[in-house]
Amino acid sequence: AMRDNHQHRYLVLTKRERMIDWIRYLYPTYYGHVAWGVSIMQPEDMPKLDSLLTLGPRYKLCISFEPLLAPVSHLLTPAILKRLSWVVIGCLKLSGNKMAGWAAENEEGWLAEAENLAGRAHRAGIPVYLKQVPVLGRVIPGSSYDNTIQEIPDFLTLDWEKA
Repeated sequence: AMRDNHQHRYLVLTKRERMIDWIRYLYPTYYGHVAWGVSIMQPEDMPKLDSLLTLGPRYKLCISFEPLLAPVSHLLTPAILKRLSWVVIGCLKLSGNKMAGWAAENEEGWLAEAENLAGRAHRAGIPVYLKQVPVLGRVIPGSSYDNTIQEIPDFLTLDWEKA
């Protein structure tokens, strides 16, 4: 369906590394209206990114750091950043909009890591979508009062949305 509907924009995001091979098999041709991504939650998930990077250089690639469970920014090399088209960052949430997991146990560390990821992406010219992050009453640089940065890359917007 995606290959026949160029009027739509698609984001295919997977948590499973083996799905990258399936993507390569089903969609061996580059489609400019489709972006591909993986979820990276902690350093142990980085092999998923290696698999994603095997897609050709024309492919639009995204990473979702959601939920961000451990520091990973130190693993993003300039070569990796050069290939990315979008970064999404979020924390594990409980009901009542309370953070859970590493974010709740180490709010200051989580906030520093979110700031670092967003800053590295912005310096590389990559749009960032930072989801609801109410932590410590601080505002992450470049975000709104509620710590959201909601940048959508041009390739995921329809032409009429830009007008």
